[in-house]
Amino acid sequence: QRYWARSMKGWSPFYNAKPNEAHRAMAELENVGKIERVITQNVDGLHQKAGSKIVTELHGTNHRVRCMSCNRTWDRNKHQRFVRALNLWWLKEHEAKTDDKRLVVPEWNLIKEKDNGVNRNNSSIATESQHLRADGDAELGQGLDYSRIKVPVCKECGGTVKPDVVFFGDSVPRERVLTAAKAVDNADLVIAAGTSISVLSAYRLILQANSSGIPIVVINKGSTRAERENIPLLKIEAEVGETMGKLVGDLNSN
Repeated sequence: QRYWARSMKGWSPFYNAKPNEAHRAMAELENVGKIERVITQNVDGLHQKAGSKIVTELHGTNHRVRCMSCNRTWDRNKHQRFVRALNLWWLKEHEAKTDDKRLVVPEWNLIKEKDNGVNRNNSSIATESQHLRADGDAELGQGLDYSRIKVPVCKECGGTVKPDVVFFGDSVPRERVLTAAKAVDNADLVIAAGTSISVLSAYRLILQANSSGIPIVVINKGSTRAERENIPLLKIEAEVGETMGKLVGDLNSN
């Protein structure tokens, strides 16, 4: 109940998020045959929005929901509209008690950010105790009663519905692991971009590349697990978007 209540605020900014320079550069590199496959730990679908076609989402996608009983999947955005329709009364009740109309803006993607005394709308900025998270979850503040939130169940079997993502403690499905491993086996070069490589699902791919003698490039601001474990690699200490953008520019100029 708490998760789906919070998602009523967090979903719209998540759903409407736009790819950045790094996403667009990777899509362009795939388009010209320089990237064989994108393997991502993110669940936001921004690589696909940018135009990447061959993407392995190790931890699933937040753009689908899955029934935990019958394993059926369907569109998350449609599910969110149903969640909201079932709980409009809760939104109105909360507004009446708190007079906080930011929590009931229809699209919930207009959050006021105070910048030198000037308020401006920004869907990616968190203010005070209200935080939007990378997976579409959101902080709504303290003292809210979630006990009466209505949570839709699977219309086929009545089972519990969850985002189609790998939560902490879950295992990455074997077929994704095998797909990613095969891509590394076939690679001439592995680039780890914008990641600390802390999570095992990504780190084991770096270990695989290293054991196979495949060159590794890490583009990241800050140290990574691979460096701390003394894995041979080329480290580029820079922003991913800027670096990948320059690579695309260099290729286009040749």
